[in-house]
Amino acid sequence: MSTSETIQKLQSLQEPDRFVDAAIARLMGYERIAPTDGKPAIWKAPDGTKTLKVPLYTRYVQSAKSLSDQRCPDMPVAISWDDEGRGEAIIDGGTRCTAATPAIALCIAALRQGLKEVAK
Repeated sequence: MSTSETIQKLQSLQEPDRFVDAAIARLMGYERIAPTDGKPAIWKAPDGTKTLKVPLYTRYVQSAKSLSDQRCPDMPVAISWDDEGRGEAIIDGGTRCTAATPAIALCIAALRQGLKEVAK
């Protein structure tokens, strides 16, 4: 899934989604290693470590913040949420992103800002 497709999927989410977490992880350089001998698949992180699961980007603000730190290093981040839990996020004065949760909004903002940085 491309970055643009992942952003579109994030915008349609109403709750955290592990398949989208996996798509984000792939964009960040994680590689899925196919299962063998009935064992579960594992993921190889960009730093070479192996793990059974990718970060919960769409569930936890802390995980989404680690995404923004990787995609947009040294850029200020602001998030907010309303009484229903809907979230907004903005990175480095960029476009305000709104989503079902603050974590999802921050994922959208990080991926969008990352696209802007690549385009420069």
